[in-house]
Amino acid sequence: MHRSPFLVAAIAAVSLVACSDRDDPAGPVFDGRPASAALARASVDHDLIIRDVTLPGVGPVDLHGRVYVDEARAASSCENHTGVAVHGYAHTAATMAGFAEALFDAPSEGVCRLVALDFPGRGGSGAGAAGAFSGLALEHYVAALLGALERLPAYGIEPRLLVGHSQGGLVIQMAQNALVAAGTGLRERFGIREVALLAPVPAQPVDWAFAGAAVGLLQAFGTFTPELGVHIRIPDGVWPGLFFVSPAGQPAAGIPSLHQVVARGYNAPEPLTSSFQLVTQRPAVAAGIFAVAHGTRLRIVGFEQDVLVRPAELAQLFDHLTAGAPGGGRIGTVTGPEAVHDMYISSPRAAIGLMQDLVP
Repeated sequence: MHRSPFLVAAIAAVSLVACSDRDDPAGPVFDGRPASAALARASVDHDLIIRDVTLPGVGPVDLHGRVYVDEARAASSCENHTGVAVHGYAHTAATMAGFAEALFDAPSEGVCRLVALDFPGRGGSGAGAAGAFSGLALEHYVAALLGALERLPAYGIEPRLLVGHSQGGLVIQMAQNALVAAGTGLRERFGIREVALLAPVPAQPVDWAFAGAAVGLLQAFGTFTPELGVHIRIPDGVWPGLFFVSPAGQPAAGIPSLHQVVARGYNAPEPLTSSFQLVTQRPAVAAGIFAVAHGTRLRIVGFEQDVLVRPAELAQLFDHLTAGAPGGGRIGTVTGPEAVHDMYISSPRAAIGLMQDLVP
């Protein structure tokens, strides 16, 4: 099978990955069945299980969230200072650990707790009945996100910031589009005042050049298990090189080792249906869904050396989403050789630094 130059460069970059690692303890687990003041005031990182979130046509699933807490500020209330983060393709909530720490150190963000959600079928999140995972579509991810936002206040968590990386950024666009079409929005329905999209996959009608090359990647990494059915699984040895290389195939500093990818649980399977939907039938969103009238300020952060989503595409996306009425929202690009697609993992403080600069 012919492989794109990007795939060849990505696989070659794996050989440059170091093998050091340090893993953090998991911390306590809260299943969140009743509303809990203790959960809202937890002073250490912990896991949250959001029970029985309904996915249309699939049924209820339990969703896992890793809750990162700024321990220095946890003694005081974290109420109204919480963010929710959604990961990208073949990623998990665990990839947000370093980003959360950098976010807590950013004064202008004012966030002291970050709930990183695992989409269905990864981390501690369920995927429905055996084999149902393969048929999950991007709309199921939207249902998972909206279901989580609906349920979090009952657990003492009322977020005001929503962060999405890559495919997670597309899911947020789709969620806002669905809400606006229903006469509401993220601000009115859930109190989300800020959305920050990091290298988001653009919804249609904005072009996304990488989609053509991505079809070959999906064909190369298709697999089957009885539990998940036919799905896409990027090998752990390939994963680091796919998301941390420049267009010239140069790996960024801070690229995680193979051991870190495995030990920290960064890599995840993806459904066959949503994978091909992503690259062949990307959903469309209406123009202006993040215009000032809808109340949620949009920030988009791009990365100069990103192979998957180019800064020029993000400029077009911002114009489409705000329809010329950004309401204080802004867009910017991190420059330099380390500014790759997964910079929020390899150099989180640089990514957060630009997010801060985009605050009016």
